[in-house]
Amino acid sequence: MLPLRPGCIIEAEIKDLNGYKKKRPAVIVSEIPKNEHGLIVVLAITGKFTSPQPPNEILLPADPDGKLGTYMKKDCVVACWWADVIRRSDILKCYGELSVPQIRIMTHFFKNLKHQSPAQENP
Repeated sequence: MLPLRPGCIIEAEIKDLNGYKKKRPAVIVSEIPKNEHGLIVVLAITGKFTSPQPPNEILLPADPDGKLGTYMKKDCVVACWWADVIRRSDILKCYGELSVPQIRIMTHFFKNLKHQSPAQENP
């Protein structure tokens, strides 16, 4: 498994927008706590998106061979408006990681998301 850090693409049970958990890929946004029970903030990755994407979604082209470093099986997006909190023990798998420019975009939107009220967030 790759070392866990912001920008790592993992698989975990992530809550959907209705609060139901589903196994899906996500990107780690926060720093990694030293203990097993510390909280990690992630942004969900989804294959359901429109083209062109809104600015708060980062396109991850299909990369089954890992040439881009993500290892995503199909085209998908990091939904920078869809955050969840998990524990290190919730991580089932580590796929790869985002590029440095993608991490910068994700971090920018995540910082803005933290300052929004729930009524301002994307549906």
